[in-house]
Amino acid sequence: MTHDHYPQVLQHDFHDSTYEIDEKIGIRNRYEAKDAHGKVLLKATREFFNPRATFHIENNRGNNVLKVEADGFLDVSGDYTLYDVSGVEETPIAVFEKHFTIGTRSWALKTPDGERTHTITTDTSGMGLLKKFTSFWPYQYTIEDQKGREVGKIEGEFSIITDNYTVNLHQRNIEAPPQILVIAAFVIDALDENRD
Repeated sequence: MTHDHYPQVLQHDFHDSTYEIDEKIGIRNRYEAKDAHGKVLLKATREFFNPRATFHIENNRGNNVLKVEADGFLDVSGDYTLYDVSGVEETPIAVFEKHFTIGTRSWALKTPDGERTHTITTDTSGMGLLKKFTSFWPYQYTIEDQKGREVGKIEGEFSIITDNYTVNLHQRNIEAPPQILVIAAFVIDALDENRD
């Protein structure tokens, strides 16, 4: 599957169909993304006390290469843009659009031009409300393409202290680069307040 909808970034490290997202203990949201062999590919940290939600993302060489920044100041709904910051200028790569409804959490993954390629949604059963009142219960997300076909899962692991996720992708049907969907996983975890 080609990913012509999106600018290419971090291509050399993302070849698997399964990735692990580990949240690190601390006062800020911090995450590590690993491949199927346990190699750390990305590290992300959310800025502390910034009213505009912002994440700084390092590659496995410790270089600050990406940034996710909210277009507004409220986390209830809105757009969060992923930028390539490895060059002289910040270049938009993708947009995560958050939608808020009671009991269901939904995100749209869009190109910089506004084309929606995927939707990432929690289970529509009562599990969303159960998680809201029992913070150790993990969220499960389904990734669908424009035609409503399931092309991946973001599956939380049972944990009392931190949130850990496995991202499983059906590579042949994914229109977005896997690295963008991996980044979406920890951004969604932090901004959906999954450790309520």
